[in-house]
Amino acid sequence: MHIDFILDIGCLWSYITWCHLRTALKSFPPCFDITPFFYSPIPFFPGLSVNPADRARLIRDRAEPILRQSGIYVCFERLPDLPEDVSLPCRLILDAFKNQKGNDVLSDVFESYFTFGENICEKNVLTKIANNRGLSDAFLNTPLPENFPLLKTKELPRALPCLIFDRKTIIFGEQSVPCLKNMLSVAFCLQREKDFRRQ
Repeated sequence: MHIDFILDIGCLWSYITWCHLRTALKSFPPCFDITPFFYSPIPFFPGLSVNPADRARLIRDRAEPILRQSGIYVCFERLPDLPEDVSLPCRLILDAFKNQKGNDVLSDVFESYFTFGENICEKNVLTKIANNRGLSDAFLNTPLPENFPLLKTKELPRALPCLIFDRKTIIFGEQSVPCLKNMLSVAFCLQREKDFRRQ
């Protein structure tokens, strides 16, 4: 099954949804092909750009009950400001997915920022993640593909994060683990029905 995960690398909701998705996937056979698409959403407030660290703190009251329930720790007070250009961690993540290590590296990048309060746009932070996962530092000099983000050629999502199952079923926003399990079950049922009709 193919899953497109459209995210903002500095978005707390994207991090929560990624944690929930990985938990939900444990209940199914390992047959998922996940592709990340990085997208910087419109400013948090019209006409005002808010850094990801401040965005996370602004939604702290809403997010903390979900974080506690999910066992996710976020160091709200120590989150560093990120530059506008966050292409470097995206390069590492894309390189990791090409080398079949993307799921773990995406988790590492999220955790480095939200759990440990590290600046994920600093080369030393990213090379440490790459080395721990057996990847080279080639991503530092690898340009992003011309169609990055691929969404420039598609209809933009109405909200982030966004998950697209087999390019058919779309859900937006932070989703609970039970909800994601249900979505995966539905996608499997639809795939089985499609295979049955081909016979």
